Amino acid sequence: MKLLRILAAMLPLCALTACNDVDEQARYEGPIPVVVKKNVLLEDFTGQRCKNCPEGHEIVEDMKQRYGADHVIAVSIHGGSLSNPDSPTSGAGLAGEEGNQYHTAFGIETWPKGKIDRGTPVDVEEWNTKVIEAFGVEPKADVEVTATHFDADSRTLTVTTKVTALLDAAGIPYTVYSDIKANPTIENVQSGVAAFKAAGADYIIAIGGGSSMDTAKGVGIIIANPDFADVRSLEGVAPTTKKSVPIFAVPTTAG
Repeated sequence: MKLLRILAAMLPLCALTACNDVDEQARYEGPIPVVVKKNVLLEDFTGQRCKNCPEGHEIVEDMKQRYGADHVIAVSIHGGSLSNPDSPTSGAGLAGEEGNQYHTAFGIETWPKGKIDRGTPVDVEEWNTKVIEAFGVEPKADVEVTATHFDADSRTLTVTTKVTALLDAAGIPYTVYSDIKANPTIENVQSGVAAFKAAGADYIIAIGGGSSMDTAKGVGIIIANPDFADVRSLEGVAPTTKKSVPIFAVPTTAG
């Protein structure tokens, strides 16, 4: 009974405390707004036979609804031991060679896993927190896609961007080098090296698909390592001694 009387004596004090007025500005009125400074890439490593992977899909869809589908760019990558059906009669698998390569390169061994802006793979429970953190990072570039055109016959997606307009607005001088073929040649790289030197450039902004990226890498390496100006000597693991000049890659293709 002694314990009961002590508890009873505390109740009025608790009631008084709970009824104290709280300043209107200090009241909790809902979740703190998320400030989106940049769009965020979420790579969802998944598999058809992964029992927990549907949870990852639900979390992604929830984030798209809350933060906007334009701000959460989610890509599902099927690969690994759980990526294909149990048997050939169960239907076609969704994993391809590229998906398995990504899983191997990033050391994905459990599913679902997610990489936020190409960071360290994290468990599904951390996706929302990591995405919110990434929203708050100041963007290093602002690239606007102004138009797209998909050719169903050639399965080619043409994307128009406003990168040069951004450079103009920032007062950054530049030279456009566009002599790049679908499968870059030695001459493409060598003429790119010549264009870099003629412009007195400090770095490269590569925009486009794999051909643009590969050409930019070749130019960047040769500028820093002129001994490899023949290009062909870069084949395989080349014994370069210096890092490439800075390259900002803006891929416009995926798959």
